[in-house]
Amino acid sequence: MRRRDYGDGSVANMPRKDGRWAASFYLPDGKRKYVYGRTRQEAKQKLEEAQRQAERGELVTPDKERLADYLLAWLEIKKLRLKRSSYLQYRAHITAVIAPVIGAYPVQKLTARVIQGFISALCEQGKAPGSIRMTYAILSQALKDAVKRHLIGQNPCQDIILPRDERDDEEELHALDAGQARLLLDAARGTDLEALVTVALATGLRRGELLALKWSDIDFERGILRVQRQLTWNAGEGYRETTPKTKGSRRSIVLADFALAALRRHKARQAERKLAAGAAWQEKNLVFCDTKGGYLCPQTLRRGFLRLLAEAGLPPMHFHALRHTSATLLIALGTPLNVVQAILGHTTARMTLRYLHALPAMREDAVSKLDTLFTVPVKQAFS
Repeated sequence: MRRRDYGDGSVANMPRKDGRWAASFYLPDGKRKYVYGRTRQEAKQKLEEAQRQAERGELVTPDKERLADYLLAWLEIKKLRLKRSSYLQYRAHITAVIAPVIGAYPVQKLTARVIQGFISALCEQGKAPGSIRMTYAILSQALKDAVKRHLIGQNPCQDIILPRDERDDEEELHALDAGQARLLLDAARGTDLEALVTVALATGLRRGELLALKWSDIDFERGILRVQRQLTWNAGEGYRETTPKTKGSRRSIVLADFALAALRRHKARQAERKLAAGAAWQEKNLVFCDTKGGYLCPQTLRRGFLRLLAEAGLPPMHFHALRHTSATLLIALGTPLNVVQAILGHTTARMTLRYLHALPAMREDAVSKLDTLFTVPVKQAFS
């Protein structure tokens, strides 16, 4: 009989309680790799497949690296393509959420059952669905990269059941109709938030984009506003002006006359306040700032916005609802979807569609058209 060459492997009926056959061979690094089968033929087939994977460099070898260590190392590489705010957010999720619970697991021993149990535990703790989805997204992407690097055979994050995305519930999203928007503007008239609310309704800008606007971004003669940055806040770093959220977010928007008028009034009031503040004024050239010219705190904005809603007789809602309102009203006025997408700075039209709401007037108009279609004589309806 021909003597086996080194690395050919062998198959034997090992004294295992489950009666399986074991096959093994030596890897190039000297470690021995075992595979198992219910029959001798199955073990042999698995041995041959493992040998082929080893030749292609695709065979996953045992590794005792802890998940927490792997995630932090992965994030340092990912950092090269992440915005500073995203990097800090990812790191916070890894160190505060993932590491304390499943961080000690060896990467190779992670299973779908472990991941699902972790996600379910977060739900039971009352964590917000958005936060849970962020945690899952980090895990899934990191382990997907681990598969590409041949650290693990497959991603255990596949087929994990996640909590319902609260954005899918229409009740969680608000959009004002035209009448309600006018009530809000009336309540804001003459207040510090008049121009901010007006521009938000006229442009659909994100809160961070509004709070980072500078007077140099507004061309009063041409009636154009340029979005070139956004304001973010990071723990330990404070406020930072960063690049817009996406490539499409860097954009120019034509301002309506009512928004330009509100900005002119706002600039005049700000000049008076700057003069009164004297040396205490922080010159950042911000359009929307605090009483000393510094960055306007989002919490201060939220409290002021809630007061305006109450004065207008409107229900409480997030400031972000003004972005939804702007998109919905533009569509209701017949603005093409691709134009609304460009105004909002969305990368895809699909994202823009999530900002549209069926206002009562829009529903009534649809029913009226349907009624006309089926009650008016055909010739007249299509003439």
